[in-house]
Amino acid sequence: VEEAAAAALGLSEAAGSGRTTAIARATLNALGTSPVEPSLGLVAPAVDVGISARANQRIRDTYSEVIDWLRRGDPPQARAAIEALPTSLLRYAGAPMRYLRGYVLYRAGDHELALGELEGLARTEPGFALEHPELFFYLGRAHDRLLHWDTAVRMIRTYVENVVLRPSPIEALPEPGPDVASASDAPGESVKIRAASLTNSSDN
Repeated sequence: VEEAAAAALGLSEAAGSGRTTAIARATLNALGTSPVEPSLGLVAPAVDVGISARANQRIRDTYSEVIDWLRRGDPPQARAAIEALPTSLLRYAGAPMRYLRGYVLYRAGDHELALGELEGLARTEPGFALEHPELFFYLGRAHDRLLHWDTAVRMIRTYVENVVLRPSPIEALPEPGPDVASASDAPGESVKIRAASLTNSSDN
């Protein structure tokens, strides 16, 4: 798949398309031998009022244990921890724990099971997949390991277009029209400057 992606990159560069070239290059990097893994962007599961306090605590304890093993670089132990959680509680834990389980299976080298979990999650929880497009990176990598090259490239491209090459909120803002150009000359009056100020204020 790397050879195919490299060939596509060469054709793209020859054609001179900036965005197409950027997508091809980022896709090639993500399918390489040592890509930078994106953050999962997960937080501890929320309390489910439909189950007991004890069950909620079991879910949260499992989440913490799995994350701890991953931080220690021990995916097999992380897998053992998440698989010790009863299926019924995993269901109550919702999409975040299913995503975590798929990631743990991927890290533990069980790419077929990881694929089943992640594909099922993307299919049944499309809103969650939209909020966590990094999921498609792990889908693509799992497909790549199973030699599903066309699907691997398609999944990685989805990740690249929605994460790697997604413009920041400030970059995505439209430029002011000609009729308001003079107003933007005043300090702090630029649309993008005001947006940046709001962003900085929210960080403090």
